[in-house]
Amino acid sequence: MLYSLIMRDNIKKEIKSSLGNGKVKILCGAYSKTMKEFLVDEIRQTFKNVYYIGSVFTKVDLLEHLSENLSTEDSVKKIFIIDRLPDYNDIDGIINLFAGNSNVDLIASSNIHLEDLLGNRSTVIRGRVQYIAFPPFLYSDFLDNHHTFDLLNYVEDTDEKLFDYIPTFKYKNEVEKICDYIAKNVGYPVNFRGMFENMSPDVSLNTFVGIFNYAAHHRFFYALNRFDLKKMDKLPNYLYCYPADISQICRSVTNIDKQRRSVYETAIIAKLINDNNLTYKAVYRNSENKHSNALANTYFVVSKTKQFLLKLYFTENQDSLERYYRYRSLYPRFIIIMDDIDTYVDEHGVTYMSVKNFLTYGVQ
Repeated sequence: MLYSLIMRDNIKKEIKSSLGNGKVKILCGAYSKTMKEFLVDEIRQTFKNVYYIGSVFTKVDLLEHLSENLSTEDSVKKIFIIDRLPDYNDIDGIINLFAGNSNVDLIASSNIHLEDLLGNRSTVIRGRVQYIAFPPFLYSDFLDNHHTFDLLNYVEDTDEKLFDYIPTFKYKNEVEKICDYIAKNVGYPVNFRGMFENMSPDVSLNTFVGIFNYAAHHRFFYALNRFDLKKMDKLPNYLYCYPADISQICRSVTNIDKQRRSVYETAIIAKLINDNNLTYKAVYRNSENKHSNALANTYFVVSKTKQFLLKLYFTENQDSLERYYRYRSLYPRFIIIMDDIDTYVDEHGVTYMSVKNFLTYGVQ
């Protein structure tokens, strides 16, 4: 098992810039060794006056302990760390102890948005939580290790074993089968009925949908909606899914070339999510030739400052390339290829980038 240095500098910068803003910082992603190492080791090494609240407290007594011992009047700024916040009772009470205070910050991890967990009581934490996406794997983890071998070899040796964190979940086996199915179908549309019929689980379709939603909410995989660029609206029914544990691809797919393409494509999605982009699979309904997805392997990305189209061109398909060229867009267009090239703009105004450059630097 290889461990990353887990620099994740962008996350540390976001935390540093938000200290004292009165919001609880939540690292949100699938529970993983990577997340815990970052939270417990990297944060404590980066910032001063950090206090780690370990597993010595039961689910019910943490709030009482904090209420009795937390001083917000001390002039020394303090940072508290709680790993796996949803494991404790009175989450809203814990958050409200820290929220609004400029001298005391809480940084915690969660594999689910707390509003989903609290349900009808979610209003009590509204505006008091700041979510920071934390994928179990990023390409920067590979670079931080200074290894010279191939990314695929690295991924094979970094199994996060995300399923170890749901040993008591009734439908754990079904979640594992869903993740295996998703790893085999990276880049392809999936829907509930198709997965259900392919997997033939020993549950009803309604239960299966509930299991899928549970796994998606708890970050076992990334689920992207389709987005119709003509109507500028999300489309229902089909999703594009990518495993959060990228090593799942190596265990589920036997073809090496497909493994490599799927690993890089999933790493791209993880980076886009980590960079806090809204990411959709782009669809353009062309009534002239009846193509429902004229922009093959293309994403519509919405960031805080820009919107752009990102096409993955990992295999030769001249028709899909021509359709991408013909699509007239007000958005900047990018093409990501496997070859190691310098970034350049072609005669169509499309920017070409190597996958490694994109994963390292993103869209500038």
